[in-house]
Amino acid sequence: MAARKVAASAKPRKAEPRKPARGMSKTKARALAAPPVRSARGAADPSATPRTTSTFSPRLQATRKALEGLLQARFGKVEPMFAWNVHGWRVKRPRAVPWTTGTMDPNFVCLFVAERKQGLVVYLWNPIQPGGLQDHRAEFEEAGFKVMVGCLQFNRKGDFPLAAIAKSLDRIKASFDAEV
Repeated sequence: MAARKVAASAKPRKAEPRKPARGMSKTKARALAAPPVRSARGAADPSATPRTTSTFSPRLQATRKALEGLLQARFGKVEPMFAWNVHGWRVKRPRAVPWTTGTMDPNFVCLFVAERKQGLVVYLWNPIQPGGLQDHRAEFEEAGFKVMVGCLQFNRKGDFPLAAIAKSLDRIKASFDAEV
């Protein structure tokens, strides 16, 4: 009986912002210092304040719009998404693939774009063909990209090379057509 009285009289603690770790960037420190948005039930609502590590410059917005147009022209239905702190889209594979292990659902091809200090970065993830960027490294480097494991980095000031991305999307579309 005494335990109930103590529990009933206990006051709920106010959520305190976490303190930034030593050497953390100012952006991450501000994100940690902001109190979490709460839903109607009182739980933290992660979808209410999507955080991102990229900026939204006019160059990035124009590139996002162009990439979305490329995706819609090739695949029709494109689903916008926010994951791994980056904004992008995903396209559903025409034939379901069993998902056994891994972080990414193999039933979707994802394309994300962000602007970093190094320049514009395009993440093109096709879990069925993980080495797709490396297979066409020479083509991407000729267009001006730096090819990394899961992304393409473009650090030049000129126009973004959409033609190279379009060719890669055409190859993915061809593999989709072969699956059906």
